[in-house]
Amino acid sequence: MGKKLGRVLACAAATSVFGAFLSLLVYSAAWSPSLRAQLSLVDSFETEVLQNIQRELRRTFDDSRVAVAGCALALAATLEVAPEKLEGVRPVLWGTLRGNDRFSSAGFQAESNASVSFVRTGGNYSEYRRMTPGSPTLTAFLVRDDRAAAVADPASDVTVPPLKNRAWYVEAVAQRGTVIISHYFSVLGAPVVTISTTVTDSSSVLLGAVNVGLSVSSIARKSAATGDYAVYVVSGANATLISSSRSQNATGEWTSARDSPDPLVSGSARRLQKELDGGSDHRGLITVDGRRYVAGVQRLDADFDVTAVVLLPWDRFFSRLERSKRLTTGTSIASIALCVVVAVIIGACFFRIWSRERSRLAEAQHDASMHRKKQQLLASLSHELRTPMAVVMGLLEEMQADSGGEAFEENLALLRKTAEDMLHLLDGILMLAKNEAGKSNVEAQDFKLRAELERALAGIGPLVSQKEVRTWLRYGDGLTEDVIGDR
Repeated sequence: MGKKLGRVLACAAATSVFGAFLSLLVYSAAWSPSLRAQLSLVDSFETEVLQNIQRELRRTFDDSRVAVAGCALALAATLEVAPEKLEGVRPVLWGTLRGNDRFSSAGFQAESNASVSFVRTGGNYSEYRRMTPGSPTLTAFLVRDDRAAAVADPASDVTVPPLKNRAWYVEAVAQRGTVIISHYFSVLGAPVVTISTTVTDSSSVLLGAVNVGLSVSSIARKSAATGDYAVYVVSGANATLISSSRSQNATGEWTSARDSPDPLVSGSARRLQKELDGGSDHRGLITVDGRRYVAGVQRLDADFDVTAVVLLPWDRFFSRLERSKRLTTGTSIASIALCVVVAVIIGACFFRIWSRERSRLAEAQHDASMHRKKQQLLASLSHELRTPMAVVMGLLEEMQADSGGEAFEENLALLRKTAEDMLHLLDGILMLAKNEAGKSNVEAQDFKLRAELERALAGIGPLVSQKEVRTWLRYGDGLTEDVIGDR
C-alpha cells in the first residue's frame, strides 16, 4: 500500500512540477523579450536625451567662449581709444546679449570698479551702471528699444560688494587671458553660470573683465519640453544644482540638488548621491514619493564638471509593459492552477486504479488461501478415512480368525463404531461442500464427552496394537460428562 500511494503522490507531484515549469516557460517567453525590448528602448531614449543635452551644452559652452573672447577684443579696442568712457562699451555688451539667446546677462567691470551690465529677464531688458567708480550702488535703467535706449528706474537700484569681493572678477584676473566657466551670482544676486575673461590693451595692461551669464536652465527645459520626464544638471562634488527642467533656481543661492525645494529633484539626488558625487554614469530604477523612475546619470563636460540626470516615469513609459506583465502573470497563474487540477484528476484516477487493483489482489489472495485450506482439508480427510478403513480391515481379519464368543461381539461393536466414524467423516465432507456453496448448517447435539473419547481410542486400538503402541485416556476430575456441540 505504501509503495502504491508513494507512486501516486510522485506522479501527481511530477505533473505539478511539469505544469509549473511549463507556466514559467510561458511567462518567460511572453515577458522577458518584451521587458528586454522595452528596457532597450528606454536605454536608447535616455542615451539620446543625454547626448542631446551634452551636444547642447558643448555647443553652448563653445559658442559662449567664442562670444566672450570676441566681446573682450571689441571692448579692448573701444577702451583703448577712450579708456575713461564706459559709454562706448554699451553697444558691444548689448550686441553680445541680444545676439545669443542662451545668454541671460552681459557685463563689463573696469579695474577702477566702474561697470556696465545688461540683464535679460523673460522678454524684458535692464541695464545697471556704476556711475561713480567707488560707489557700491548700481543705478538701474529700463531698456526701451533695440538700440539700447534706456530710462532711469530708481526703484530697481541695487547694491553690490566692492570689486575685490566679486569672485568671478578675482578668478578672471587670476587666470588672465583664459576664458573660464564657473557658477557665481549675477548683479541681481541670482545664481548663474558665468563665462568670463579679462580685457587688456595692446600693452597687456589690465583694463577690466567681461562676463556673460549662461542660461543653462533653458537647455534642460528645452530637452524635456516635449516629454513627460524630468531633466536637471548638477556640477561639482556637492552636486550643485545648475538647472532643472521643472523649475528655475529661485532660492537666491547655489544649493545642492539634494536640498532643492523640488521634491523630485531632491529625492532623486539623495538616492543617486553616490553616482552624483563620484561623477559616474549610471542606469537604474529609483522610487521617489511612491512613484518609480528610470534614472539615467551621465557626466557631460569635463571642463566644467557638469553631470546631467534624466528621470523617466515608469508608469508613463511602461504602462503597456505593465499591462502585458499583468496579463502574462494571470495566464501563468491560470496555467499553474490548470496543471494542479490536472494533477489532482490524475492522482484521483491513479488512486481509483490502485484501489481496484488492491481489491482484486485481496480477493486473489483470499481465493488462494481458501484453495490451500481445501487442499489441506482433503489431505486430512484422506488420512482420516484411511485410518478407520485400516481398522475395519483389521477387525475383519480378526473376525475371520474367531468363530464366536465375547471377542467376536466386541469386534462387531467396534466395527459398527468405525463405520459410524466413517459416516461422520463423510458428513464433514458434505458440510465442507455446503460451506463453499454458502449453505453451512451447524447442529447442536447432546453427547457424552468421556464416552466419545473412549470410543475414539477403541477405534484406533486394533491399528496401534499391531505396532505395539499403548494408548490410554486420562480424564480430569473437573471435566463434565455431558456436553452440547456439533459432532
